[in-house]
Amino acid sequence: MLAFYYAMMVMATLTFLFFFKITKGRIGLICSGISDSQGFMESVGIDIMKMKVNSFMLASAFAGLSGALKGSYLGFISPVDFEVHASVDILVYCIIGGMGSISGAAIGAIFMSIVGQMLYSVQAYKTLVFGFFLIFVIMVIPKGLSGMSWKKLKSYSISLLRLHRGDETK
Repeated sequence: MLAFYYAMMVMATLTFLFFFKITKGRIGLICSGISDSQGFMESVGIDIMKMKVNSFMLASAFAGLSGALKGSYLGFISPVDFEVHASVDILVYCIIGGMGSISGAAIGAIFMSIVGQMLYSVQAYKTLVFGFFLIFVIMVIPKGLSGMSWKKLKSYSISLLRLHRGDETK
C-alpha cells in the first residue's frame, strides 16, 4: 500500500511538471491566445481546431490514466465511482483553487479535500458546504485561492476572528 502511495506521488508530480511545462511554453501561449481571441489567433495562422482537438486528446489521455490508476488501486470499478457528482466536485476544486492555473487546481483540491474530510461525519451537508465555499470564492476571491495574496489572506483571517469574537467596531 505504501509503495502505491509513493507511485501516485511520483505520477502526480510528473503530471504537474508536464502540464506546468506545457502552459509556460509555446503551446500554453497559443492556448491562452485562443482563449482570449480566437479570431486573432486564426488571423496569425494558428489552426484553432487542431489545437482544441490536441488539447482535448491530451486531457483525455491523463483522465484515462487517472481512471486506470484508480481502478488499479481499488481493484474494482463501477459506474457509481464516476457519477456526475464526482465531476462537479473536481470542477469546484478548480474554481476554488483558481481557474487558469495548474497550481490553483492543486491548491483547490488540497483545500477542499481537507474540508471534505472534516465533513466526513456529516456527509449530507458536504454539498451544501462546498456550494457555500464556491459562492464565497466567486464573490469575494474571483481569482481563487491561488490568486489571493498572503496580505489579503491575513486581513480576511483577522476580520473573521473579529467577527467571531464580536469585535465589529474595529
